[in-house]
Amino acid sequence: MSNELQIVDTNGEVLSIDNVITKLNDKAYLASLADEQIEQLAYIVQSIKSPTKKIDDELKTRLVKGNQFNHISLTEYQRTTIKDTEENRNTFYKKYGLDAFVFRTPAQLKKKFGESIQDDLDKVIVCSTQNRVKYD
Repeated sequence: MSNELQIVDTNGEVLSIDNVITKLNDKAYLASLADEQIEQLAYIVQSIKSPTKKIDDELKTRLVKGNQFNHISLTEYQRTTIKDTEENRNTFYKKYGLDAFVFRTPAQLKKKFGESIQDDLDKVIVCSTQNRVKYD
């Protein structure tokens, strides 16, 4: 007997969790559901969000404490953002126009305006390091 999570539908049909996830990732399957079915599914998903977040938080807490898992690890990544101040907004608006506000990340601004914007970005970029859970 397997310890695999299984779902029994209203017809008594036993479905493996892998089968259910495959169906839920299939756009054609979701499109084939009646409005009532998609509404029920949305309520189920909504009710699962809170416990799922709690599981993620507990997992991250354990990883930070140093616990090790076979297929899950904690990785560091560097996030680069632009310091959002009135002075920076005015400077970018005067030099680059409204397009500077549509693109919020340094990479997006460089793609739009080219490498010439790098000097201005260097003055306002804020780098922060965060931990991210990685599933192998």
